[in-house]
Amino acid sequence: MISDEHLAELNLICAGAKEMAECGSVYIFLPALTLPDGCTPRQVDALLRLSSTNTDYPTRLFMSQMVTSSTPRNWNAQNVVIVQKNWFAYSWKDVPNEGRPIEVVAQHLRALQ
Repeated sequence: MISDEHLAELNLICAGAKEMAECGSVYIFLPALTLPDGCTPRQVDALLRLSSTNTDYPTRLFMSQMVTSSTPRNWNAQNVVIVQKNWFAYSWKDVPNEGRPIEVVAQHLRALQ
């Protein structure tokens, strides 16, 4: 579970951020997450996976659609169904589940800069 303090911090960047769980994984829904400059679109809904029974990636940032940026990404997760919606994620493997969730989001977004 995410602490109230960490959830409040995430709500500063995404009003309406909330915790969700599905199939042993904990997610934080981030509505209208603003992406770095140069990304198209500029905002997407996102799901931050902080824990999982799957060991493929320590954390994962799923987005409601694929994003283009100046640095092409390997979108190796496409149309992954989570909480009854399709999600997309690029390969960005070594973001640990340590520190505050807002720091984990920032580490994932660095891949789009």
